[in-house]
Order: sequence, then structure tokens, then C-alpha cells
Amino acid sequence: GFVGVTLVARPGADGLNPWALSALAVALLVAVRDMLTRFVPTEISTSTITLMTTTVAGVAGLLLAPFETWGTPTPKTAALAAAAAVLSVIGNILIIHAFRVGEASFVSPFRYTVIPFSLIWGFLGFGERPDGLALVGIALIVGAGLYTLRRERARRAETTPAPER
Repeated sequence: GFVGVTLVARPGADGLNPWALSALAVALLVAVRDMLTRFVPTEISTSTITLMTTTVAGVAGLLLAPFETWGTPTPKTAALAAAAAVLSVIGNILIIHAFRVGEASFVSPFRYTVIPFSLIWGFLGFGERPDGLALVGIALIVGAGLYTLRRERARRAETTPAPER
């Protein structure tokens, strides 16, 4: 999977900048959040966890605001930002709930659904098309996820006692 990410991102001296590092940090922090979610007591609701994580993300965004160039958004841009915010909150609620009630080894591979959506939106929104190396990297990422899912199911089947007859 990591080799696949490297083929897609192709980090080089010119590509290794603060924004690329921040994307890597976000991916790491999301994975940590997903794993820690399993240990949050069940008395704390999914909505509360979502509110807390969204608030922390908002504060982090405010702390990074001085490093951005700001402009007055158009009504269309504001509507798109609002839609993105609502969809992000809904997505957070769903993924937090999934990690709380499901096995992480089963839920995690579903995160790979972001890949086809990113390809579609990248093409429709920006006219981007992945090259051959990126497609090989994507295949490796998805393959690693599918392999992990299959391996975990096999392990679970080995440790689950057969029903008595």
C-alpha cells in the first residue's frame, strides 16, 4: 500500500513542501483518530465525538489561517464550502459510528472508496487524468486493502469455533 502511495504521489525535491507534509500528517492523524475511536466509552455518543473532532479541526484551521491568502468568497463558493462542511460532518459521523460498532479490519478498506471518487472529481473538476504509474499505484493501494480484508476474514474464521451440531 505504501509503495502504491509513493507511486501516486511521486514525492521529489520539488513536491516535498509544507502542504504535501500536511496532507501526510492529516492521513496519519485520521488513522490515529479512527483507531482511538474504538476505545471511547460507549456512554459518549457518536455525535459528541463528531462535535469534538470537528471542533478541533476547525480550531486547527483557524490556527493555519494566517498562512493562507484570503479573499471574499462568491455566493457559489460559499455554498460549495457549506455543502463540503455538511458532507464532512455526515462523513465523520458515519465513519466514527462504523469504527465504534464494526471491526477496524473490516471498516478500514472501505476508505479506499475515496479513490474512484477522487479520480472522477479530479477529471470532472480539473481535467486531471492519472498516468500509468499513478494507476499502478492505485491498483497497489486497493490491492493491499483487499488483501488485508481477506487476511483478516481468514484469521477470524480460524479463531472462531465451529458451531456444535
